[in-house]
Amino acid sequence: MYHLYILKCADKTLYTGVTTDLDRRIKEHNTSNLGAKYTSARRPVKLVYSRKFADRSEAQKEESRIKRLSRAEKLKLYRSMRVHSTSAQRGEEYRIIRSGRRTIALHIAEDATLTVHAPMFSTLEYIKKLIFEKRAWINKKQMQIMKNGGPVKPKEFVNGEKFFYLGKIHNLRIKNCNGLNLAARRAKMIKWYRAQALPKITERVNFYSQKTGWKFKSIAITKAESRWGSCSPSGAIHFSWKLIMAPIEVIDYVVVHELAHIPEKNHSARFWNKVAAVLPDYKERKKWLRENVAKFKV
Repeated sequence: MYHLYILKCADKTLYTGVTTDLDRRIKEHNTSNLGAKYTSARRPVKLVYSRKFADRSEAQKEESRIKRLSRAEKLKLYRSMRVHSTSAQRGEEYRIIRSGRRTIALHIAEDATLTVHAPMFSTLEYIKKLIFEKRAWINKKQMQIMKNGGPVKPKEFVNGEKFFYLGKIHNLRIKNCNGLNLAARRAKMIKWYRAQALPKITERVNFYSQKTGWKFKSIAITKAESRWGSCSPSGAIHFSWKLIMAPIEVIDYVVVHELAHIPEKNHSARFWNKVAAVLPDYKERKKWLRENVAKFKV
């Protein structure tokens, strides 16, 4: 595998090359004449772009093209890129996504796999060190997924398949879907969920709005896959269609959470006190949602 890369030096010079060992090449640049000329002890060269090629000639061809670009075009290129790679540590594979972000974030997906979101210049050595330091947290999150039934099997949208609705499991019954592919069946399922979500969630919002006096502007059901709800500065509240799969007690928690953002625009102690005043057991409801999110994958 060949890596086409762009390094940004301390004097902002951009250096392009091709290598089979990216981490080693970065270290070489930092200790070579190039490193001595363009770096300082506090500001080593940084990886700002990387792309994999199976064929060396293809990598060199792309390298030549990039070298002909202006500095502005190179900057635009790497700022728009997300670099994907897979690494292994003690037999465990994890995915690394490099982008223009400034910090590193670890994410455990619904299938218990680990993804590392890292800046372009973060070395594999540093990422491995961070994963080692966060091993207890990673294991805890992965064990939680296994405790809840393990990675969720992708839905096939066939008769008898189980789906959640208002916290209860229901068997799917298919009508008028002959000839539809998997994507089309999923779209119809989501359309049904959204149709059920709007009246039920609107009912709960109206109930708690009247109870608390927190007046909202509007309600909408969105296509959001990972964000349960949001509240705009103007009071427009949005909820994910997935929320209708949760028990009514959990739906109420998300509703109250978003309504509480009308008087409090942040997550300060005052905000959580307002939530607790309406739902004293909100922490248990919040915990249930966090631990069972994988069950709502459609």
